[in-house]
Amino acid sequence: MKKETHFLFFLLLLIPALALGQQTEITLQRTLEWQGIKILTLPDGSSVQVIDLKNGVFTDDQVPLPKWQEDIRLRHICPFNDVTVEVVSIASTPLDTDEIFLVQEDLIPDEIHVQKEIIITSKKPYLRLSIFPFYRNPSTHVIHKVLSLGLKVSYPEEIPAPLKALSYTPNSVLASGEWYKIAVKESGIHKITYEDLVLLGVDVTNLDPHTIRIFGNGTGMLPEKNNKPRPDDLIENPIYVFGEQDNTFDPGDYILFYGRSPQSWILDVEESFFDFSKHFYTDQNFYFLNVEQALGKRVKNKASITDLPTFFVNKFNDCASHEPGYYNLIKSGRIWYGDAFNRDSLTHDIRFIFPDLDPNSLGRMRTWAAARAFQNSHIREYLNGEMIDSISISATDPASTTIFGQSKKNSKKRAFNADTLDFHLNYSLPAENAQAWLRYLEINTVRFLKFRGGQLAFRDVKSVGQDNVAEFIIKGQRKDVTIWDVTDIGNVRNQEYFIADSTVRFRINSDSLHEYIAFDGTFFLQPGIIGSVPNQDLHGMSIPDMVIVVHPLFLDQAEILAQLHRDEDQLEVSVVTTQQVFNEFASGVPDPTAIRDLMKMLYDRASAGNEPLYLLLFGDGSYDNKNRIPNNTNFIPTYQSEESLKHTYTYATDDYFGLLDDGEGESAEGSLDIGVGRLPVTSAVEAMALVEKIINYYSAKDTVYSDWRNVICFAADDGNNNLHFNQAEVIAGIVQTKFPGFNVNKIYFDAYSLQ
Repeated sequence: MKKETHFLFFLLLLIPALALGQQTEITLQRTLEWQGIKILTLPDGSSVQVIDLKNGVFTDDQVPLPKWQEDIRLRHICPFNDVTVEVVSIASTPLDTDEIFLVQEDLIPDEIHVQKEIIITSKKPYLRLSIFPFYRNPSTHVIHKVLSLGLKVSYPEEIPAPLKALSYTPNSVLASGEWYKIAVKESGIHKITYEDLVLLGVDVTNLDPHTIRIFGNGTGMLPEKNNKPRPDDLIENPIYVFGEQDNTFDPGDYILFYGRSPQSWILDVEESFFDFSKHFYTDQNFYFLNVEQALGKRVKNKASITDLPTFFVNKFNDCASHEPGYYNLIKSGRIWYGDAFNRDSLTHDIRFIFPDLDPNSLGRMRTWAAARAFQNSHIREYLNGEMIDSISISATDPASTTIFGQSKKNSKKRAFNADTLDFHLNYSLPAENAQAWLRYLEINTVRFLKFRGGQLAFRDVKSVGQDNVAEFIIKGQRKDVTIWDVTDIGNVRNQEYFIADSTVRFRINSDSLHEYIAFDGTFFLQPGIIGSVPNQDLHGMSIPDMVIVVHPLFLDQAEILAQLHRDEDQLEVSVVTTQQVFNEFASGVPDPTAIRDLMKMLYDRASAGNEPLYLLLFGDGSYDNKNRIPNNTNFIPTYQSEESLKHTYTYATDDYFGLLDDGEGESAEGSLDIGVGRLPVTSAVEAMALVEKIINYYSAKDTVYSDWRNVICFAADDGNNNLHFNQAEVIAGIVQTKFPGFNVNKIYFDAYSLQ
């Protein structure tokens, strides 16, 4: 068939141009190189024929057609809406017969649209342009592909005022004084006794109790997106010290503080229910005790307001989750599953107890399960003997080598009519080798606000609203009740109340959600004793060329390597331990985002051109960041993707630590701003051997400069329709053509017979 080439000249203005001010204009003329039809292997392991565009980007598995994409350097950062893009010319040609069969016609638009995005890489702004290079002629309904196009980009010439930089404290509170670490697993009021201080190593002989201070951030996981708010360094928490009036800390004296679990509940505002967020990296939070350095913050009183109430609160939202996390099914990804179902274990029982539950209020239950079965699977859910739901999980393709199993989430709103909720889960085994796993069972309920002693945490979602005044009414025990407002851990306050109609009452402005805890002194949680903490001050460090983050076991070898780079490469190198990073940037929790946040602080503080160049992680990582498996290699935590069932979607990446421009990091998205490497050592012996090899490499001996440096080896398997074989062949061809000085060796699986 003879091809026609159509030239269309038109102006498509996507964003209104600025009426005032000088404009910087960039004119682009681009030719698109089409390369026929090829086989594309999708991440799920399936293959599809596609129209191939050189350097094209495939971004949608459902529409396997390429996009044209290019990043254009801008002179300065400017607001998104100040950038205009005009398509000034297009040359196109109709798709041929073979190509038409590869296109889902109802997904092809009637005109060319340009998508734009402002991205920052190494503090330099770029305009990312993306075009779907197919359109349907509105008159003839013939589908065309673009051969070339002309674009004009305009943006203000004036450089806008610089954005206010993130602020960082100049020095860590850990830089001076005596510091001791304790651990918390549950949320609640914790008690530190005289004996606990002695066990920590505190000299209580002449201790002024007014100088006892507790610091800690009490957060869940740190935000992945690097410009979301988070604590900078450690936050001082208000505490109560019994017996400090006599200026001594004696046997029988004690400290009370509110400690928060690392597991968190996040309010879904639209649903008015709480979603459980299990911490991927720890099961305990850490707090830091300081003495004899300054007067400490104490819990101050918060008066009950006198405004007339708009809401009377005699119920509260409560929730609980069963999510043990025993198994990582493909040894990759951050999702761990719990209770296992198979032919030997078809049922599991789970019990929740909610005293004084309101049977007339709507609650919610959520479940998440996975199965590996070649037929559809069903887990039936029974509550107190009655079947209430069934989790239906799709079959796993037995021919798939990339998908281990399928998962399913269920969410159901319902009232619960008993304080004790006994769940019975029954797996209908579809085949002898079928397996299923429960990730979690999560419950939201409503309880009557009744204090029965011990501790009671409560909050109310319904009363939250602009200009609302809520009066909380607490029935039950009234004697010796203390109520703390623990919404803000840096500003914990003692909520004053009054007695009316034999109930404890207080009024608040409820324009936002508040968290309270009532207690009577009969029960306190006990923090774990860790020990003393040496002084450190990563916030006060100068900007180095290289940062080595090392597990303490390998510190000596890391220092030797750092000195090598100082002597041989004239680099400024700072060596910091994982524990130092976690202490200052994650309140002691081994959250990998703390390492990224350290690098971002250095990156943000540095002047242009003087940013850190390299980050070296000195220690192996593991898919198990909580040390659940035997012989684990979790020395420096890894960033794992959420996908944990599909081999070709799941990944671990150290690139995450180098995503430093504002707005990067969520799901490890962004552009690397520094070089990131890892020495995956698991013992001091391995660390010594690796460092010796690196030192030897610098020695310039004849053996170092032998021909091995000119050998490149490509290894590939023959699965997925020879996907990796073909990729290796392409790259090897590029090396042989453009870099003939290298000797190419190839090791391909299909050259060997299976044993």
